[in-house]
Amino acid sequence: MIDAGQSMRRLDDMDDDEDEDNIVHQGGDWPIVTAPSSPRQPISQEALERLVYLVGCPRSGTTIITRCFYLSDRVFSMPNRTSFTHHIWRYRNTIDTRLLRIIFRMPHFYNEKKVARSLGPEGRAKLERRIHKAFAAKDLRGMYQLYPLVYSQDPSCQQQPERATCWADKGNDVYGIFEMARSFPKARFVFIIRDPRATVASMQGQVVRSREEIGLDGTRLTALVTSCIYWRHLTQTFLQLAARYPERVKFIYYEDFVRDASEAINSAIEFGAGERMSSSILDAALAEYKFKTKHDKSSTGSGIDTRPLERWRQMLSEAEVTIASALTWRTARKLGYDIAPASRFAALGALLRLDGWRSRLVSAAKYAFLESRELITRPIRQR
Repeated sequence: MIDAGQSMRRLDDMDDDEDEDNIVHQGGDWPIVTAPSSPRQPISQEALERLVYLVGCPRSGTTIITRCFYLSDRVFSMPNRTSFTHHIWRYRNTIDTRLLRIIFRMPHFYNEKKVARSLGPEGRAKLERRIHKAFAAKDLRGMYQLYPLVYSQDPSCQQQPERATCWADKGNDVYGIFEMARSFPKARFVFIIRDPRATVASMQGQVVRSREEIGLDGTRLTALVTSCIYWRHLTQTFLQLAARYPERVKFIYYEDFVRDASEAINSAIEFGAGERMSSSILDAALAEYKFKTKHDKSSTGSGIDTRPLERWRQMLSEAEVTIASALTWRTARKLGYDIAPASRFAALGALLRLDGWRSRLVSAAKYAFLESRELITRPIRQR
């Protein structure tokens, strides 16, 4: 077992940026070297088969919940998210294998050369064959497993991979998630859910800035509509995956996490790793957690911050709350949120007020698709 101090060090080692990972290129050929006397024990093949994928809409609490989930020594994790499906798997058939491998090596924790030096000629050859086979076949499971396999043998890895019963990664999009479920029959999916009004209120500012940076309309209305549509698309996909694989999917509500972080995290750990953490160790680690907020750089503290639960009420105007509710309520109700539109025409009115005919047309088409998709989306049964 790990103690509270070790748990906090694992928290501190994790990347705390919601939107970016620090990445550097680790390229080049492997040198032929001599292995040290005692190479690291890699993560077991059994643990490699049990991926736990934590995913949620941006600004829904995915970072803090993932960091807390990684406190368990039964969970093997990387210092940063891999963005495998979004940055690698998406382009597997559009770029050549050599370039694909270069992009694959970009996460700073993935260092083939360093691991090769620790393995020696025989271990190096075995690893190289496994990497070549995965990329030659363009096999999702084989390629994705290389991240924990290589990092677990990195001399700089501070974890105990031999204790892990699973490995985990985080995502903020659902690209390839059904293919991931098919490729990893033992995988578990933890969907992190938050009230859509709170999520889109937090996303709104980021969308405004990102659209302005590339010369697109950056009004608050456009950002609000874009955020609502994205939240609804991700959430509908979550619900569809849960309907197909009910025993492999768990929903964690951000609101439940804030009210009782220890129970929310331990239930997720038990679901993913098969064993709960010591409550005293988890409670001690959570109490020492240092939080900060992007909305107020001077606002810091320890423990789990409860203020985000109601912050959306100050961030959104009454009219914006009406629009957000109208655009998301059908899906939100299937998650148990008591949201109802103040007006039947609020969503249509918001779409018609968007700047530019192209923006209005695209957003209206996406909204119509989401409305029709609601017919085949089942409500959640866990809450």
